[in-house]
Amino acid sequence: MVSEISLLVDLIPFIISFFISLWNKKAGYLAVSVSSVFVMMYTLTGTLTPLDLLKVLALASWFLLSLTSRDDMSTVLSISVIGMLIFMDSGQNLFLLIAGWEVMALPLFYAIKEIRPSVTFFAFGELSTILLIGGAAISGGNIDNLSEASAILLLSGFLVKTGITPFYGIDWLPIEEGKLPHSLSALVSATMTLMGIYGAVEVLQQFSVPLPVSYALILLGSFTAFMASLYGYVSDDGRASLAFSSIENSGAMITSLGVYALGGVTREVALASLLMIAVSNSIGKTGAFLASISSLTYNKPFQKRLESYLGSTMIAASLSGLLPTAGGVGSWGLLETLFITAYVSGVLGIGPLIGGVLIASAEGFATALAIKYFSSRHIFRKGELKDGDWPSRFISGVVVVISGVSLSYLVYPFKGGLLGVASGTLIETFSNKAFGGISPLYVLIMISVGSLLTLVLLGRPKGRKVRTWNNGVNKENDYTPFAMANNERVMLKFILGDGKFSKEVFTTFFLFLSRKYKNFSDLLARAIFNGNLTAYVAYLAIAFVIVLIVALL
Repeated sequence: MVSEISLLVDLIPFIISFFISLWNKKAGYLAVSVSSVFVMMYTLTGTLTPLDLLKVLALASWFLLSLTSRDDMSTVLSISVIGMLIFMDSGQNLFLLIAGWEVMALPLFYAIKEIRPSVTFFAFGELSTILLIGGAAISGGNIDNLSEASAILLLSGFLVKTGITPFYGIDWLPIEEGKLPHSLSALVSATMTLMGIYGAVEVLQQFSVPLPVSYALILLGSFTAFMASLYGYVSDDGRASLAFSSIENSGAMITSLGVYALGGVTREVALASLLMIAVSNSIGKTGAFLASISSLTYNKPFQKRLESYLGSTMIAASLSGLLPTAGGVGSWGLLETLFITAYVSGVLGIGPLIGGVLIASAEGFATALAIKYFSSRHIFRKGELKDGDWPSRFISGVVVVISGVSLSYLVYPFKGGLLGVASGTLIETFSNKAFGGISPLYVLIMISVGSLLTLVLLGRPKGRKVRTWNNGVNKENDYTPFAMANNERVMLKFILGDGKFSKEVFTTFFLFLSRKYKNFSDLLARAIFNGNLTAYVAYLAIAFVIVLIVALL
């Protein structure tokens, strides 16, 4: 009864937002922002669990992306948000959870239906649903009755949506086309992948999976993070780079899930690291996508303003895994847990050790990716176009810094002191004896004090501006993200593939599979429903709404 009341309290504001958006798209965005704040405050009144924190992150992301969005997608956004809330507030009812899972994805399929990769998005979305239905059926629709088979099926279904190897094509491929509105790009990368993590955490809190599954999560997650950060760095499309960055973050969180599932001395630290990476991805990626550009729109100018510089710099630091931001604290914690686990696991420690090496390498490419993207966004472009989305970007940047400095002390379980570091401000990763530690607060103080002293003693830095090398092209304002990583593309040609980037092996596989799936779907639709396929999908959406009403009654 309590969960049903909570679901209704969460849904009613966004249902109202949906009807407002039908009347006026801009007013619909405003309604989503207000609804997000209302539901966030309601959630914060209770005792916060890790799942509640993930829910708050999703709500914060919806608030930020609705704050400055100016497209006409508020109706689509409202429906998808309603689906995510149903998913998160489903309680023990796995079939209600699946209904929310479908509702959140259907509107996005319609939004990208003119894009060829939308078929891939839909195909792998349905693959995840099939796995979830199988897991729910085995457990009788109740998450408290999980068995080994149902838990593995549910985990697999959730992780397909996060973009884990080899399914990461479903997340970045539609966005790479550069045709999705910024608001929906942020929705997919910042919160839809987060739903997969949310479901996986919920399963692992209810059931202890077999040891091989835990190691598989570590290896698949770390490999996904490494490959996604590499491809993001060499991408010639700004928005595709950010989408790859989201997959890299998902890979890091999945790796944390693997360490969490192993248990032992690093279990709680791994969960805390996941939460901090989730903060960086959800909040930072929302602000980043609102500043995103693609190769198709690169020559459009923008107005340089201080708030944009500061916000983008803080977001870039977090996505790079640099302290004291949320992303930096999360990356530090994840690497610590992997190497501790390798240290205490004997021969089996080879798995976490490989995972640690891959994550460390991924963080290096992630730093290069963030520097490439934000420098090309703010340094090599000129113009006077109004930069009206700076508030969300600036707020996102401030939040990832404040979260790293303050929230980390709440989620990490072990804290102590050290010579020169006040007691309670040093985060430790080993409860018995300190394996490693960091104090985000002291890092912030040292950076601030050091910067101020340098400014006071030496004054503003002086230098001379030189022409940007743009591969011999005499157009500095056309300097692209691709040009910044071209040397790396040449050196890593064997790994990346010999052909055009968009035709490399993973994409070719997904396009082939999507065509086969589309042909099969067309034949099946004509055989079973000899009519309008759009009407049939609408029928599915109505059916899910009926399921939701029956479940609540």
